[in-house]
Amino acid sequence: DTDPLRDGIRNFSSRPEVAAALDQKVASGTRYSESLKTGLIYVAVPVSLGNEVVGAVRLSYSTQQVEDRVHEYWLLLALAGAVTLAVAAMVGILIARWVTRPLGELTGAAREIGSGDLDARADASHGPPEVRALASSFNLTAERPQVLSNGSVNFEVAFDLTGDGKVRFIPARALVPQSPAGAPVVGLQRSSSAFNALTRAPERGYTDDSTLVVGVNEVVLVRLASAGCIYGEPYYAKVAVDSVIASERRIVLRTLVNRNCGYRALTEGLPNT
Repeated sequence: DTDPLRDGIRNFSSRPEVAAALDQKVASGTRYSESLKTGLIYVAVPVSLGNEVVGAVRLSYSTQQVEDRVHEYWLLLALAGAVTLAVAAMVGILIARWVTRPLGELTGAAREIGSGDLDARADASHGPPEVRALASSFNLTAERPQVLSNGSVNFEVAFDLTGDGKVRFIPARALVPQSPAGAPVVGLQRSSSAFNALTRAPERGYTDDSTLVVGVNEVVLVRLASAGCIYGEPYYAKVAVDSVIASERRIVLRTLVNRNCGYRALTEGLPNT
């Protein structure tokens, strides 16, 4: 015994595991020790000399020590689990912010555009690739020309700026691959006359559903087919590009529309045919 309770010789032959070993058996297991007042984990093996058993060797260990070690390991595992959960939660929060913050900015930009601020753009430089791609697509959509429907000029056309500061007129049917339902045919024609000098729209010379690029102070004639006119008569308008503010992507236009079906007069006052 490496840690005897008292000095002197003690007889362990009455211990069940030692008795089993003296009977040429290997004994192992756990039991409660009355002398130690604790549980034991033990193993006992016979010691033989030839065919004769001359003794036994027993190794024992207090179950309390084992339980203490197990509890210590459980505590370490619990601590490791808590640290892992904390790290995972922190990483999850960072990833969530990495994803949701650009989405929040994108939502804010969409609301600003919906409120009339057409210069609002989303930040496409942060967030995961999918969110950056979504923000880029949103910005491209926001930069596309705005289609005017039932506006002050009362025809379906969009406007865009070219790289050299000119204005591109784009009929709705030329803007999208598939024409919007009910989108009218729009004819465009460049005029060499000044806005005020142009008093009557010509009947011919229009190019239908095709883009037209003009500069500042140039005038464009517009012929718009209208389903509301009897016999499908069109109505006419003239549009002058007064100025272009490229840094703000703004175009100042002057327009006059004759909403009388088939009337080509482009002057203020009562229309002439």
